[in-house]
Formats: sequence, structure tokens, C-alpha cells
Amino acid sequence: MVGGTRGIDAIFLTHCHSDHVANAQSLSALFRCPVYLSEPGLNMLQSGTCRMPKGTNPFSRLIGWLEPRIPFYRFSRFPACPLAEPLTDALVKSYLGEQAALLRTPGHSADSVSIVLGRSIALVGDAMVNVAGMLYPPFADEPEAVLTSWKTLLETNCEVFCPAHGSPIKRERLLAVYQKQKSNLTRI
Repeated sequence: MVGGTRGIDAIFLTHCHSDHVANAQSLSALFRCPVYLSEPGLNMLQSGTCRMPKGTNPFSRLIGWLEPRIPFYRFSRFPACPLAEPLTDALVKSYLGEQAALLRTPGHSADSVSIVLGRSIALVGDAMVNVAGMLYPPFADEPEAVLTSWKTLLETNCEVFCPAHGSPIKRERLLAVYQKQKSNLTRI
């Protein structure tokens, strides 16, 4: 969310999954502000539907298998946000300044984006996590694209990467995990 003198001026969403967008419509109405999401996810946000991403490890694959079988929980449904608009680099710069930039960072989902602030901090959504010692997302629709997005993020020279799940990640740690993951892929 982008704050201003009157509270919240805009809501920027990194991707359209229910754990990130379920309150977008309510917050937009409460603060009378627009909601923005990258073009590939816009139809999902406007209709209030998404799909559960694929698990990348045995535990997350089990969760993915269980999710449709839990009668009281539906990851794929949330309150629609019909007036959401496309998030663009120009829009990010207009709200956050010329030093901000929008990057496409697919992998976790096709519509995933990250926002670089002042060339030192990146808000990365679920492009990576920092949970239980893991950085690689436990869910990814395009697992091979995760490392490509990490490379893109590392090329920004940001020192800190802030995921939606877990605490900030220092550049050195991301670089080490990236190199290890990349090495593991080349051995396969």
C-alpha cells in the first residue's frame, strides 16, 4: 500500500493469490483509493478467482492436494475487485518517485511483479520467501522461472529483498542460495 497525507493513496499488489488480494476491495472502499495489479492477473482480481499454485516440495504438494478437499476453505475464491487497474512502471514512478521501478518476476505465478525502491530495497511478494530457512517459494506455477526472476532481482544491485512471507533477505544470502539452486539445476 502506498501511504500519503490522507492515509492510503493506492494499493499495489504483487500478484493475484487470495492470501495477498482478499482484502483489496474492502481496503479500496475504506480508503477510497485505487487498486493496481499487473495485467496478467487483472481478470482474476476483477472476477474474484485464482488458482492454487503448484507445490515445489513434498509438503507443499500435499497442501495443494488437500486444499480442494477442505470444505471450509477455498484458496481460489475471494471478494472481487472489479475496478482494479493495470500496474505499470510509469504508475509506480508517479506514486513512488523516479528511483522506483516495477519488475516482472514470474515463477511463483505468471503475474508476479516486484517493486524496487531507490535501487536498494526490493518488495518481492512471493518471488522468494524467508520461512523456516527456505528462500525458494514452496509454491510456484513456473519453478524454472523462479531462478530467472532471482537473477533479474540480483541485477538490480538491491541490498535487501522483502518477501511477503518472512523477514527481509540480505543480498549475500540470496546470491548464495541462487548460486546453489542454479548449480543443482545444472546437475540434473
